[in-house]
Amino acid sequence: PPTLSETAEVSRNQATQPYLESWGLYLAELMGNVTPGNVSFIRVAIEPLLSPAVYQQVVDALEIQARQIREDRVTLKFQPRQVEYEYETGHVFVTGYSLVSGPSGDEQRQTRTYEFDIDIEQYRPKLSWMDTYEGQARTKRVREKLTQEQNRRVNDANQN
Repeated sequence: PPTLSETAEVSRNQATQPYLESWGLYLAELMGNVTPGNVSFIRVAIEPLLSPAVYQQVVDALEIQARQIREDRVTLKFQPRQVEYEYETGHVFVTGYSLVSGPSGDEQRQTRTYEFDIDIEQYRPKLSWMDTYEGQARTKRVREKLTQEQNRRVNDANQN
């Protein structure tokens, strides 16, 4: 991957953390910086990385995003700030700032996370699942903590 900055290893069906994090960063930077002018380029760049399970979903999302950008006359930028690999799930989380600027030049910033499941098939990365959402990475630890808080609230409500 173009963003690989340290030694990594790849075998037929697996890869080390730096390799997977690099591919996650590359994908987040591509998908987070879509414009009507570059959507075709981005589609060509990521199509070989998409597994059949997510191919149509990702391509449709890119087209919808480009259409909305064109209609709303806005510019979207993604500035990554953190890349995290979660061993338990094998997911790569790329968190950063999503910047939206309109025709008037006003810019809105929000924290956004891209979450990927990147498999290795015949030495090649394949994106087998992805999600993007506002806020910090929803790692397994974060999801468990949210579930515990939710259960505590339900228990508190039932006792009252």
